Amino acid sequence: MSNEIDYKKGYNIAKIIVVAVTLICTGLSIYVIKSGLDQAEEERETIFVADVNNTLLVALANDMQLNRTNEAKAVLKRLHHYLFSLTPTADNINGSIANAENISDESVLQYVEKQKERGWYNKMIAESISTEFMCDSIDIEDSDRKEANFKAILYGKQSVIYSDRIEFHSVVTTCYLEDDYRTVENPNGLSVRNWNIVKDDIIKTVKRKRQKIDVVINDSIR
Repeated sequence: MSNEIDYKKGYNIAKIIVVAVTLICTGLSIYVIKSGLDQAEEERETIFVADVNNTLLVALANDMQLNRTNEAKAVLKRLHHYLFSLTPTADNINGSIANAENISDESVLQYVEKQKERGWYNKMIAESISTEFMCDSIDIEDSDRKEANFKAILYGKQSVIYSDRIEFHSVVTTCYLEDDYRTVENPNGLSVRNWNIVKDDIIKTVKRKRQKIDVVINDSIR
């Protein structure tokens, strides 16, 4: 009789231990799963955006709508840098054009084709002409087109640096900005549409002083 009681007591204790272990394992599993889901949700709310210098910045998804205007300005500054800040090498020009086309529609491609037709890029390489661009300001407002998020006007200046002079241009452009997929090439997820140059005037020309080079001729090769 005593053995039977001890057996039942041991059986009950074993059941309690099994149940306790099961509950502990279940609790740990739920905690691990919940922690994983919370971390995944936090990662989904954290995205990367790029400023005008292509520096990656962390922003919260909840704040993205508030930051959308700044992203639009960053895309515009980047586009104009690609188009108007060039060095006289084929690799730089072709690379900048490709980058510009990644964040815009055919309106930018049409501008590039016109520049090619007039031989501008070839002239830059042949005559070692470089260009630099500085954005003065950007006006952003809600779009009057259903398919676009914003419409914008950009005011800037371009320097065209020749061997004998520097031309300073006043540049004004307009465009619309539309939602696009976020990619490595377009981290802000906005595409420039209907881009147009409304002003490109020479406002000043500065002559460059040529450096004097002293040539020393060896007597033995006269």
